[in-house]
Amino acid sequence: MDKLPLNRAWQPLPGAREIAFYPYIRTPDVLSSNSFLMQTEERIILIDPGALEEQTREIIGIIRDVLRKKPLPVFIHLTHCHIDHSLHISRYFDLRSIAPVVVIAPPDAAMALAAGDAQFTIADLYHIACPPVKVDVILDPARGIGISESSIAEAAEERHISMHTETIETPAKRVLCRIRIDIAPEQQIELYWTPGHSNDSMCIRLGRLLFIGDILAAVHPMVAGISGWSREDYIATLDNLIWLLPSIDVALICPGHGGYLPAGDVVGILKKLRDDAAHMGEVAVMDKYRLRQTTEHALDLLEDAKKIFTAVAGRLYYVAYYLEELEEVEAAGHYRQLMEADRIDACLMDFERIADELNAGEKSAVDFAHRALSIVQRIRKLFETRGLENVVPRSLLNRARLLLIDFINATKGMRNLEEFIPTDINTIMGNIMQEISETPLTDTAIIDLADDHEKYLAGLVSRIAYRPALENLDIIYRRQDDPPFIRIAAKRFQDTLIELLEVLALRGCSSVGITAERMENKFGMVLTPEWMESMPPLTPHETRSFSRRFEVCGARWESEGNTFAVTASLF
Repeated sequence: MDKLPLNRAWQPLPGAREIAFYPYIRTPDVLSSNSFLMQTEERIILIDPGALEEQTREIIGIIRDVLRKKPLPVFIHLTHCHIDHSLHISRYFDLRSIAPVVVIAPPDAAMALAAGDAQFTIADLYHIACPPVKVDVILDPARGIGISESSIAEAAEERHISMHTETIETPAKRVLCRIRIDIAPEQQIELYWTPGHSNDSMCIRLGRLLFIGDILAAVHPMVAGISGWSREDYIATLDNLIWLLPSIDVALICPGHGGYLPAGDVVGILKKLRDDAAHMGEVAVMDKYRLRQTTEHALDLLEDAKKIFTAVAGRLYYVAYYLEELEEVEAAGHYRQLMEADRIDACLMDFERIADELNAGEKSAVDFAHRALSIVQRIRKLFETRGLENVVPRSLLNRARLLLIDFINATKGMRNLEEFIPTDINTIMGNIMQEISETPLTDTAIIDLADDHEKYLAGLVSRIAYRPALENLDIIYRRQDDPPFIRIAAKRFQDTLIELLEVLALRGCSSVGITAERMENKFGMVLTPEWMESMPPLTPHETRSFSRRFEVCGARWESEGNTFAVTASLF
């Protein structure tokens, strides 16, 4: 197609110019879907009413304008009944005083809507009620030809619906169910049952447009695992659509969120999604409990990110300042620009803004979680660790990198199982002691490198950047005799333990005794700090953060008074 359809304006439907088309395409978010309105000589068709007041008010106004000129029945179709697509169905019943309004949906959607099922419609994730809605015509594509049983046929006849149902066996040995409904002389709307994102997902074809709901988003974080999601059904649906698109005359794909996509491009997207779905591994259920965990994780991440990226940027600016003092102006400029600090700060400001909106009750948890994920993904693209290694401690760089990756993986419901390798506590503590005792070159050694400016500069930068956080903390660890192997993500565990020691040192801890022992099928470590003054307790945020990070390592972390305990399973 040379031109895309205009948004929020009447125009001929691509591929069926006698049908008028009014798309309502929104900036994509999780609050409400796009809506699509069509008018034929015999009826008005609405695909996905959506969930926002402004959107509904505009579309109802458009329909009223049409009905003033010509009385027509209004038929409402759903790509699926998730609340962002279906919440405002009942608002259209106000039109029943001037026109018939008919809701058409498959059985699972019909039952969920009739019961106001907050879980099936994912209204529970939005913390809103799902108003019960009676579906007038129930389509059962899974029964194939059997859809023409008397009760459904009578309902269809009463509402002037002529339906034709068939099952198609695709070359991939999949079965694709299709329903054709006559909407005008020589015009049909085609409904394809495409489960996977949800049990009731349907693709709807009219003219040269295919409305696909949320199929392209089904493997996205916090979408995979929602109520009704099925990897097996989704892969089968992708196989069917990969076969279907080249087989029918479709020019544009109309997603439930976002703009039009050329049909030719979507086949490649579907193939990639199929590969992603096949290799996803186990995905955790996305329910209101996991949403709450994700929201808490995001809020904690914001606090950690502000500290960590401020620390990294501070090191770079500190090094740049002293390099300028030493008249190494070019090198100073290099280190000042080594991290996209301003752009990362802008992301964190966005993050803080949406957190404030959440805490003020101005933003839903589900919207906050999705926006937080988008911001974290942006920061991850901006944060490049290459070149920072001789300025920023390895543990701090890993902490920053894993802070972002762990949240992204948590939103996907995935674990970092590939990091779990057999190791023992002596090896871990040995690595920690070696890392915190490493020192840069001495002043004399740096001067000796003066003939090689590149090596001299590297040594100078390392010397300037050196800021030992644990210099005054006495760590007392007694090596274990023949320690058992434990099942843990060793590098993560080392970095997390180093940070805990740094926090204790900053709070005024003078020494930490570390003991370890085998306990049946577990291995335990106890940290006992000694304080020069009374111990300031860890904040609730620090407690949650360390608990979560040790858990990702494969360990359990607990604090009781002045003592901290970490336990891990034996390998």
